Amino acid sequence: MLQKPIPLFLSSCFFALVSAQTPTHRNVSIDDQSPLIDYVPRTSWSLTDAGDWDAGEGRAHMVTNDADAYATFRFIGVAFYYYSALWPYRVGTGIRVDGGPVTVIDQQDHDSAPTAENQGPSVRAQVLSSVTGLSNSEHTIQILPPPGYGVAVVDFFM
Repeated sequence: MLQKPIPLFLSSCFFALVSAQTPTHRNVSIDDQSPLIDYVPRTSWSLTDAGDWDAGEGRAHMVTNDADAYATFRFIGVAFYYYSALWPYRVGTGIRVDGGPVTVIDQQDHDSAPTAENQGPSVRAQVLSSVTGLSNSEHTIQILPPPGYGVAVVDFFM
């Protein structure tokens, strides 16, 4: 028995359906002033002056030294990247993913001679932490001052 070939336009439609169902991933940039970031309490967070050290549009970052303050960011995706500058003294920020344990991100520039605290960064913003291999579902990132550091920095997420 002879089978009729599938008309070209139908096979093209099938290919388009299969292609449309293939998941695609794209990077989304979130700067510190994005309304997608919730700062709690808002009055405990300060926006720094703009400078060439920070990532994102505003070239600034948010910072807190309130041990009870935190920032929350929710997203649907498979990975999270945290960007920040480095300082020539001890700085660290805590990151909690989906309510898990706090991971301390070391933000000290260990290659520079130590300087007095409250000086500006010594190395431009770069990826300092990443979480990959997440399920493609909603995730909650919390940024907070980790014990022993007393500061948290929010600059740029991807």
